[in-house]
Amino acid sequence: MGRGIYKTSKYIINCILDIIYPSDNTCVVCKNYALSNNLCAICRKDIEIINKPFYIYHGGDKYKCYSIAEHTLIMRDIVMKLKYESNFTCGEILANYMKRLIIEKNIEIDVITFVPISRKTYNKRGYNQAKVIAKKLSEKLDIPCKQMIKKVKETKDQIGLTSWERWRNVEGCFKFVKSSNSNFENVLLIDDVVTTGATLINCSKTLKENGIKKVFILTGTKSVV
Repeated sequence: MGRGIYKTSKYIINCILDIIYPSDNTCVVCKNYALSNNLCAICRKDIEIINKPFYIYHGGDKYKCYSIAEHTLIMRDIVMKLKYESNFTCGEILANYMKRLIIEKNIEIDVITFVPISRKTYNKRGYNQAKVIAKKLSEKLDIPCKQMIKKVKETKDQIGLTSWERWRNVEGCFKFVKSSNSNFENVLLIDDVVTTGATLINCSKTLKENGIKKVFILTGTKSVV
């Protein structure tokens, strides 16, 4: 009798909590109640936002880059959940922050593209996390998203490689997708995280070598560069 009352009471309480705090309002990181944007106030506060662009240097050239935040704490968890746990809500969060940054910095672009992954990686993971972010951002800005680069060579995972090894690892592995419209002048290149910049610079160079006038680099997070 007592156990039955306990189960009924628990069920009623859970129903009430579901109404007050629906699952859609759950923080993707800590699972606490989130008023909006799938992040609670505490987790949002712990994001180390980057408010200014920085440069990636290689071979005497420098490339301007934007990132939402440092690759630490909450934002690192968001990137990892998208990349390795198929949590596409995290892609939505990253796209929301990117939209805000693009508007605040008045970045004018014609098209959005993304860093590609190899066929082997795609078959294993089932999706490209950079493409997920780019597609969501495309919808929010009403700007087309196109795959303009493809990866034609299998590479090692960049994680754990030295800076020199990272550059050698991605050398010559990207090709321009000729079927994409090369009449675009200003392209936004999206990736989840920047570390040495080897991948992003190689992609950026591939775009510019095929007629793209200006490439804006934007990532979810900035790791050690």
